[in-house]
Amino acid sequence: MEWSQDFESGLADIDVQHRYIFALIQRVSQLDDKVERSELRKVAEELGRLALCHFGCEELLMETYDYPEWTRHVAEHRKLETVVNTFKQDDNYHAHNLALFLCNWLVSHTMLEDRQLAIHILNVRARAIGMSVTDFVEGVTLHRTSATYAVAGAVDRKAIGNSR
Repeated sequence: MEWSQDFESGLADIDVQHRYIFALIQRVSQLDDKVERSELRKVAEELGRLALCHFGCEELLMETYDYPEWTRHVAEHRKLETVVNTFKQDDNYHAHNLALFLCNWLVSHTMLEDRQLAIHILNVRARAIGMSVTDFVEGVTLHRTSATYAVAGAVDRKAIGNSR
């Protein structure tokens, strides 16, 4: 699977971390199931460390911006941590299984959970300075992506719906 801008949340700092997680998943998917367990564990441990850092960043954003779906989102983070920890301890867990789970998890998590978090954060930021989300995103975005347009449009639709 190739990285796509469609996976981006609209928050540049989070998206950079997602790209690195994706690169690690690519490394796992290229490993043969017969590769040494020590090599698989090494990649899983790196993924675990990155996930802790990334989740810490996202969870700090959720707390800072009073994200209403915090509990559900954090539960998804814990699910990934559990799978990675199980993989590190279970000798019967193959690289292919881990890569498949991680790929599905990353795509669904970034496109659903993280996109909703980005919508919330951009909405709060724009409201704080009295701008529409579209104007705010346009003002801070150097390179427009389809995800940025989608997030900005969704936030504006949500803001219009909430103002009625």
